[in-house]
Amino acid sequence: MQTVISLVLAILLCELLSVSTLQNNMTTQARNFVEAQAGTNANVVNEWLVEEGNIVHTIRNGVAFMNTKDTDQIMDYLEVNLADAVGGVNKNLQGITYSSENMSTETKGVLQSIGKLQQNMRQFRV
Repeated sequence: MQTVISLVLAILLCELLSVSTLQNNMTTQARNFVEAQAGTNANVVNEWLVEEGNIVHTIRNGVAFMNTKDTDQIMDYLEVNLADAVGGVNKNLQGITYSSENMSTETKGVLQSIGKLQQNMRQFRV
């Protein structure tokens, strides 16, 4: 009888250790995934800022070398370059939105998996 009780306790202990290890692995994977997605989004934003900074720098240089008394020429130059800048902003915002949506979807899936794992752990506790 003691052997049976010892075997049952050993099995329960192994199951608890297994569930605990699984929970730790899932938590680590979820953290790594969120960190990777945040890094990707940060890179997209950084690239966008660099592009927009370059456009502003180009506009500034263009205006500095223009005849500042020719306001029509300056306005034409600004219209063209600002239109390009707006197009760049829209493109990059779409990329950021897409990355954020993916991250939200994946994070939701990870959180649901963790919730299911926690429910399973509660069932194993005696």
